Amino acid sequence: MKNRDICGASAILMIILLGCSGGNLDSPSVQPIVPVVPDLPTQPLLLAPFLAGQYFCDEAVDNPSILNEEDAAAFCASKGKNGAARITAALDAIGPKTSASGKYQLGYTLTVPLFRFFKKVNNQWELDTDTLKANLATVTDVDRPVVVYLSANHFTDAGLALSAELVKDPRNLMWTRSGPLRPDDYFNIPIIAWTLSDYEAPVNVMRRQVFNAAVDAICSLPEASRNKIVAVSVLGEVHDLFQTISDGPGFGISPYNATDYSPAAIHGFRSWLEQKFGTISMLNNNMAAEFISFDEIIPPSKDIYTEQVSSYLDHIDTYAAGNVPIFGWLNDAKGRELKVLVYLDGKQVGVANTGLSRTDVTEALPAIKDPNLGFRFNLDYRDIKHGVHTLEVLVSANGATPLRLTKRNLILMNRHQDTPPNIGYVDINVQDISTDPSLSGYLDGPAPSASAFYNPMAKLWLDYRNEVVRNYLERFAAIVGKSCIPKEKIFSYQITPSLTGTWNGDLLAADASKQLSTHYNPGTTIYGGGTFGHAFLTMKNELSWGRYSVNEMHPVVKLGASQYRAMFDMHRKAGAVFVAPYYMSIIPDRLPSGSDLDRFLIGPNNPWYGSDAYWQSIKDIMKQ
Repeated sequence: MKNRDICGASAILMIILLGCSGGNLDSPSVQPIVPVVPDLPTQPLLLAPFLAGQYFCDEAVDNPSILNEEDAAAFCASKGKNGAARITAALDAIGPKTSASGKYQLGYTLTVPLFRFFKKVNNQWELDTDTLKANLATVTDVDRPVVVYLSANHFTDAGLALSAELVKDPRNLMWTRSGPLRPDDYFNIPIIAWTLSDYEAPVNVMRRQVFNAAVDAICSLPEASRNKIVAVSVLGEVHDLFQTISDGPGFGISPYNATDYSPAAIHGFRSWLEQKFGTISMLNNNMAAEFISFDEIIPPSKDIYTEQVSSYLDHIDTYAAGNVPIFGWLNDAKGRELKVLVYLDGKQVGVANTGLSRTDVTEALPAIKDPNLGFRFNLDYRDIKHGVHTLEVLVSANGATPLRLTKRNLILMNRHQDTPPNIGYVDINVQDISTDPSLSGYLDGPAPSASAFYNPMAKLWLDYRNEVVRNYLERFAAIVGKSCIPKEKIFSYQITPSLTGTWNGDLLAADASKQLSTHYNPGTTIYGGGTFGHAFLTMKNELSWGRYSVNEMHPVVKLGASQYRAMFDMHRKAGAVFVAPYYMSIIPDRLPSGSDLDRFLIGPNNPWYGSDAYWQSIKDIMKQ
C-alpha cells in the first residue's frame, strides 16, 4: 500500500497517507455514531469470520515440508484429513455456537479457491475432485454454521501453476486500450485480470467446469452437513480492473486506462448497441454520428483535450459519461447534523450524500475519530448550457444559515469545443466556513476550473461494461441455483464503491451487479466507516435490499465496546444473514505471514485499525 495524499486520492480498503491543509484541522471531534435501527423481529445474525490457515490439518502443521495453505490442502486431503479440529478449537476459544441472547451465531467462512482443484496429468489439466471433496468435508466435521465461499475472481493465490499458463493467452485477459492488462499484485497477493467478456475463453471454460464440480460436491454432502450451510457466496468480487490497482480506484486514474477493451468486449459492445438501437441509422440519429455499420464502432478510449481524435465520440475521461462528481469531506467538532448543498451559478442544484467513509482523513488527522465524514453529489450536466459556470458547495449545521466550503469555476464544453461563454452568476452572499471554528473540511473534486465534455458513447460504454459484470455474476449464480442449493442461500460478493467518498465506481463497473437479481441475494464487502454508518443503510434502502450479506467486514478504525455491539446489531436488524469479519488466522506459528494484510488480522495482539478491540467485541457479543 503506497502512501497517498488525501487531497483527491484514495486506495482500496483504506489509505495510509500524509496530510494536507483544508479548513481548521486541529479541532477535536466527537466519537463515531452508529445509526439506531428499529427493533424488528429478526433471525440470528451469523458471524462467519475468514480463517487463514483453515486447511492445515495437524499432520500438516507438524510437517516442515508444508509451507503454504495450498500444499496443506492437498497434503491433508491425501491423508483423509482436514483442518476441522483446528477450526473448532479456534472458534471455541472465541465463543459458543449461539450467543446467550440468541441474537448471534458464531461460525466461519470456508474459502474454496476453485483453481486449486486442477492438477496436471499427462501434460493436461484435470479436475482433482478427490481433493475438492476432501476439503469440503470440513463442513461435515466442524459443528458450526458455515458460509461456503466459491472463490474465483482476480485474486490468484491458488492454482498458481495453472494461472501462469492461462495468463499467456491474451484471450483470457481483460485489456486496456494498450492491450492485455498484465498481472499485478495487491497486498502482496497476485492479481490477474481474467476476462468477463469471453465466456468461451479457456479460463472461463475451466471456471465453469470446476464451479459445477464444487456445486456437485456440496450437494453430495450428507443432508445434516448441507443444513449447516447458511450461505454460498458466488465468485467473490468480480468487476473491471485498471492499471495501478494498488493505488485504488480514485478519480486521478483515467478511465481509458481501465478495462475491458479486449476484442471480445468490443464485439460484445457492438452487438449490444445493435440490440439496443436496432439499426445504425437510429444510433446515428441519436448521437449525430455517421457510422456506416455497427462494425465501425470503437469504444471511446481517448482524451479529447490531449490526444488526436477522429470524432468527439472517441472521448472518455472522468466526466465523459455525463456526471461531474462533487466530493470531499466535512467534520464538525460539535457533532451537529450537517447538510451539504451544491449550487451552480447561485442556484441550488442538489444536496450531497453524506456519511461516506473517509478513513484516509482519520488516518491523517487523528483528532478526528469518525471516518463517516465524506460527501458526494453527482452533477448530471448533460442538459446544462455549455460555458464557464460557478460551482459552490455550502454546509448547514443543524439547519443553520449555510456557510461556503468552496467556490470555483466549472467549465462545461459542447461537442464542437467552442470557446465557452461566461455564465451569469447570482451572488448568494454567504459567509466562509472559517467563521465557524468547529467546522473543517475540503473539496477534493472537481479541481478548480475543471472542464467537462459529454460523450453519449461514453455513457453507453459505461452501461455496457456494467451489464457485462452483472451478466457474468448471474451466469455463475445460475449454476448454483440449478442445484440442491436454494435461492435464499445464494449470495453475491461485490464491492460497493459508493460507500467510500473518494472512489470512482465507473472504473469498476460494479453498480449494476448491486441491483436486485432473480439469481442471487445481494452481498457486499465493506471496510471503514461503511461498516457502521448510515450511508450503508441509505444505499441498502435505495437498492431495495431485504436479506443481504456482508462478505468481508472490518471497521478499520477503533470503536468502543458499545459501538461494536451497535454495529453488529445494526446489520442484524437491517436484514443481514451473515457478516464475515476479515480476517482471523490459524496459520501455524512456524509460518510467519509477512503480508501487508497482517494489519487487518483480527486478534488480541494486533492494535492496527483497532483489530484487537474488534476481536474482543466478537468475544463479548457471544457471551451476551
